Amino acid sequence: MLASAAAAAALAAFAPVVVHDSRERSLLTSVAAASVPAPGRGGDLRPAVYGRAAPADGDATWLQYWLFSARQDQDRGTRPTAVGGRCAGGSCA
Repeated sequence: MLASAAAAAALAAFAPVVVHDSRERSLLTSVAAASVPAPGRGGDLRPAVYGRAAPADGDATWLQYWLFSARQDQDRGTRPTAVGGRCAGGSCA
């Protein structure tokens, strides 16, 4: 596992860079800026990428990142269409 300072440096060095498409409707935000209950969410309202370093086998370290969007407008239907949306009128043939 990386030492604390090295883990912080690795998290910063490998953090994803987010570039939104001009048509994106659900932009990256911070948990603090969203109206959701979250313990210890802090007061930083700027868009954020959250990350942590976790120990792996041997001396290895996993870097894990989370992106937060206040809206979840991606279709999670049980029968998505080929283009990712729900079927017209709620019925799929």
